Amino acid sequence: MPLDQRRAILQRAVAVEAVNGWTVISQDDTSAELLKRKRFNWPLAIIAGLLTLGVLFVLYAAEYALAKPQAAAITVDEAGKVTRTVRRQAFVA
Repeated sequence: MPLDQRRAILQRAVAVEAVNGWTVISQDDTSAELLKRKRFNWPLAIIAGLLTLGVLFVLYAAEYALAKPQAAAITVDEAGKVTRTVRRQAFVA
């Protein structure tokens, strides 16, 4: 498959991931590295805290503090097949 088609396939795959909250941190012609940072959901935390007298708020805050951001790699091979791998990051500067 020509490199131009592989680039187009990669761009479509990256666009789908961007809509889902992922950010491109590096990209070349046939691969891209993406990052999804953790986000604190204040409405959920407040409602859960009010309904359970603060217990779930504390648990949710602890889970957020311990959560690590996710990283993903997207590659397009010579046949045009898209491969996506996701992993948890130990540390992101």
